[in-house]
Amino acid sequence: MKTLFPKSALSRRVVSFSSLPYCLIISAENKEIRKNYRCINNWFVCGQPKDVYEFPLKPEKEEMKSFLFFLMTIIMLFSMFLASCKKETESEPKITIISKGPVWGLIIAVSGTITIDWGDGTKTETHTLHPINWNLTSNDWPLPEDKHVYQHDYRVITEFTITITGKSFMYFSCSGNPTITNLDISSNETLLYMDCFGCQLTSLDVSNATVLATLRCSYNQLTSLDMSSNCGALYNLQCENNNLTTEALNALFETLHENWVTRAPKKIYIGNNPGTDFCDRSIATKKRWDFID
Repeated sequence: MKTLFPKSALSRRVVSFSSLPYCLIISAENKEIRKNYRCINNWFVCGQPKDVYEFPLKPEKEEMKSFLFFLMTIIMLFSMFLASCKKETESEPKITIISKGPVWGLIIAVSGTITIDWGDGTKTETHTLHPINWNLTSNDWPLPEDKHVYQHDYRVITEFTITITGKSFMYFSCSGNPTITNLDISSNETLLYMDCFGCQLTSLDVSNATVLATLRCSYNQLTSLDMSSNCGALYNLQCENNNLTTEALNALFETLHENWVTRAPKKIYIGNNPGTDFCDRSIATKKRWDFID
């Protein structure tokens, strides 16, 4: 079967609504069409009988090129849109907590706006953070006030995944929550003070928290800790009462920075770990770190 009619032979085209892409050609005069194309039916057009023929529809090359160009443009624009959405989502710092039961409270401070999803299906909360007064030349961090504490009334006891999202919060504490088994701060790069004292963490990744000045992770179940990504701001590291062996403590000492900081002396707390008595403390003291057992 031929695929195209000579234009001079066509008197009218009608698009077929069949499942295949066919065109219907209406003609009564041209014998060539009658000879080479199958007659479908006999119609009446303008009061005169007309034979209806079919042929497979093939767009012209230029029309096909235009269509493909249009399709590729749409795909490209849609891909760019998805990439921008993904980048915006990924750039929003957040902290994720997994807890085996209700969390009594979280302490978050400094500046900006945060949202808290408490993980129990209740409405996500939005809060404007309050500043906290600290003296950057002091060895002690200020105690938080009630306005820095965020609490939630849980109605059931089960596992919860809590998500805190926002920019510019630098002070975070979830201490005193033994139900917390996992803490993910990997997307937050602004934390200066982080406290997860008294939880049940078996691991803690602080590789992206490069400006941490104080890290309190005592009374957990940590078996390793790596501070090699710290920019040199860290001066107070509390990791006593964990499961850090001699090898784990020596590896930790190797990752401590050698920088001098304004909050000198730099202090590290390692008491009541399996490797406390046999670790090589000289690795840290050569970097001007003082030990507190």
